[in-house]
Amino acid sequence: MNCEISFRVEIYGKIIPSMSFSDTIPEYEGISIISIDNKKGEYRIDISIKEVDSYENALKSAESTLESLLNALAYHLQCFISDPSFDVARTIEGKNLTIYPSPATMHVSAGGSFQNSAAGISELLRSTIDCPYFTMFRHAMQIRDDLGKFMGFYNILLLLFDDKQEQVDKFIQIRDPNTPSSKTKPISKKGKVIMVDETVFTKLRNQVAHFRPGTSLHQTRREIAQNLSTMQSHVVAAIKQKLQ
Repeated sequence: MNCEISFRVEIYGKIIPSMSFSDTIPEYEGISIISIDNKKGEYRIDISIKEVDSYENALKSAESTLESLLNALAYHLQCFISDPSFDVARTIEGKNLTIYPSPATMHVSAGGSFQNSAAGISELLRSTIDCPYFTMFRHAMQIRDDLGKFMGFYNILLLLFDDKQEQVDKFIQIRDPNTPSSKTKPISKKGKVIMVDETVFTKLRNQVAHFRPGTSLHQTRREIAQNLSTMQSHVVAAIKQKLQ
C-alpha cells in the first residue's frame, strides 16, 4: 500500500516558496511544501510513503516526521508555525483508492521572505529529528503575547543552563558585553542581604515571576517588548552552542 497524507499549517513571519524534496527518509517517496496563499500564510504539506502495511501506521509516521520538520523550520527561520491540521489522505492498494478527507483550513497573515532550496530544507529535516530545544522554541514562537513569549524563551535558557539564572546571565554577557545589568536580585547569606547583578533579561523575568517592589506590570510589559527580539537571538545562539 502506498499512502499520501496532506496537512495544513500556517506560517507567520516568513514566506516559503513551494518545494519538493526526496531521499530525506528512506521509506518516504517525498515531502512537498505547497504555498496555498502567501498573504494569509496558508501552506499544505504532502508526505508520500511507499509500501506501508496500514493507513494508521502511515499516519503515525507522517505526523512524527511533520512535527520534526516544523520544529526545525520554526527554529531556523525564527518564525511562527502553527500546529498542523489533517487535510486529506489517499491510500492506493492495487487498483483500490481510498480517500480520507477533512475540511480543515486556517487563516493568518505572513510577511518577509525566505530564500532556500529543497536540498536545504531536506538537510534540516535530516539533521534535526527529535530535538527538544526546537520543539520548545516553536512553542514559544506560537505565543502571541510578548510577555508569554519572553517567558517561554527564558525557560529554554534555564533548561540549557541547568536551571541557573547566573549561568544564563553569564552566557548573555559573554555574547554581548554591553548588555544592561543592575543589582536587583537580593539573596541572603549568613543573615545579610546582598544585591546581585542581573541582566535586563533576568530582571524582567523575575519581575514577572516574583513580587518586586517599585515595579509595575505595565512597565515590565513595555520593557519586555523592547528586549524581545534580542532575547530571541540569545535563545537561538544558546541552542546552536548546545548542539555543536
